[in-house]
Amino acid sequence: MVEKRNLGHLIDSAANNHQRFIRRQLAPELTLPGYDQDAWVQAYAYQQSNWTDLVTPWTSYNLHLAAVIHHNIDPACAGHVWHRSQADHTLAFLADDYVVHLQHHLAQLGVA
Repeated sequence: MVEKRNLGHLIDSAANNHQRFIRRQLAPELTLPGYDQDAWVQAYAYQQSNWTDLVTPWTSYNLHLAAVIHHNIDPACAGHVWHRSQADHTLAFLADDYVVHLQHHLAQLGVA
């Protein structure tokens, strides 16, 4: 069974990563709050949503993020660091990791 909450998680992930991609360009070092994916998914109750209400924003947000990643990240900012409790990550790493994360979940949904 394909879970709507998986697609909902990808919407939440896009929203969180959008801020990370932009904010990390504006400051060489940055500390941002984490993302508790289970709490976000539970708060929205994605499983009760209509598929169209999930696919439409997910598609739009990811087209937007594709433009941000491919055309709007300043290469001079690629080494800017996000400090996390688990590890520090550069902007370049996070942009690459976002794509890997997205592909992983799309495979779970059976569309990659």
